[in-house]
Amino acid sequence: MNIQQLRYFLVLADTLSFTKTAEKYYISQTAVSNQIKALEEKLGVQLFQRDNRKVILTPAGKVFVKEAKSIITRIEEAVQHTKDAAEGFAGEIHVGYQWGFERTVFPRVLQDFQYEYPNIEILIERDEVAALYDGVMEGKYDIIFNLPLPGKKKSGLKEMVLARYPLYVAVPPQHPFAEFHSLKREQLADEIFISYRQNALSEYDPTQAILADFADVGLVPNINFQHQAIESILLFVALGKGITIVPEYFLPCAPAGINLLFIPLEDSALPAEVAAIWQEKNTNPALDKFVECIQKD
Repeated sequence: MNIQQLRYFLVLADTLSFTKTAEKYYISQTAVSNQIKALEEKLGVQLFQRDNRKVILTPAGKVFVKEAKSIITRIEEAVQHTKDAAEGFAGEIHVGYQWGFERTVFPRVLQDFQYEYPNIEILIERDEVAALYDGVMEGKYDIIFNLPLPGKKKSGLKEMVLARYPLYVAVPPQHPFAEFHSLKREQLADEIFISYRQNALSEYDPTQAILADFADVGLVPNINFQHQAIESILLFVALGKGITIVPEYFLPCAPAGINLLFIPLEDSALPAEVAAIWQEKNTNPALDKFVECIQKD
């Protein structure tokens, strides 16, 4: 049984005429008759009653009209979906993102893409900075939204910075900086810092980034405490254990019920950017559509 036999059957069921069916498909009546006979043999039932004057659908034939239409529709949809997937209009894309990026441009990027390509399923997973880079290199993710790439990690990867966010120094209300409208790195030289716990992959470590940033102005910050959770870091700041530097999108992360001040940091070169990163050799057609979408913004 093939789709062409089903099409012959549906036209014959509609016209009840071998002559009209043959004319529609520019074939002989004998060819139509042979195809219908082959279809009946495959199904093991008689679809038409034939005599010299007329053709009549059998009860089984009447039932098969609906089934044949459904089969053809499903086949055509399958073909179209397959073509759409090959051209990037359907399928799925695996997206990884860093914790905290829910408060950045990232959600809008996903929403805009899903609106433009509703037949592409977006599979989303939150991960740590280092794991995101490993994931995109190993093919776990098609694209990640993360901090900008360290220079030595750019081989084979493409990067697009989507947004930049200002940095703030978080201090408790009783801190001497409370009256300041902005700060510079030199003013933080004698402060105790609370930072993120060092990752085993040092090139991804935010603490190392702070040390490098302050080294640019000849300073070595006193990092006294590290933690992986921004809420815990801000809680310790509120308790007067030190200060910390946070990007703007982390400001809403302060634990409820505590008082903190966030003072703009003017001259830091710390990365406070959202970057889209993907492998150049990734062959997922949906990724091409995704990149085209974010390039338009």
